[in-house]
Amino acid sequence: MTVRRFVVGISGASAPHLGIRILEILRATPGVESHLIVTRGAVRTLQLEAPDWPLERVKALAHVVHEDGDLAASI
Repeated sequence: MTVRRFVVGISGASAPHLGIRILEILRATPGVESHLIVTRGAVRTLQLEAPDWPLERVKALAHVVHEDGDLAASI
C-alpha cells in the first residue's frame, strides 16, 4: 500500500481547532502519514482558543513533527 503524506501547518491565526480536527482525521485514516509544523504564534493561540489542547497533545496526533524554523526539515 502506498503511504500518502500530508503536511499540516498551524500558525498563529485564529481557529487552531481546524488544524487539530484535520490531524484527528488523518490519524484515523489508514495509509496516511501526517507531518506537523506549529509556529511560535500558534502555541499562544492554542492556549487562548483551545485550552483543552496543550501543545504536546496536538503533536501526539501527528506521525512526524517538524520544529518551526527548521529549514532542513524533510518536508
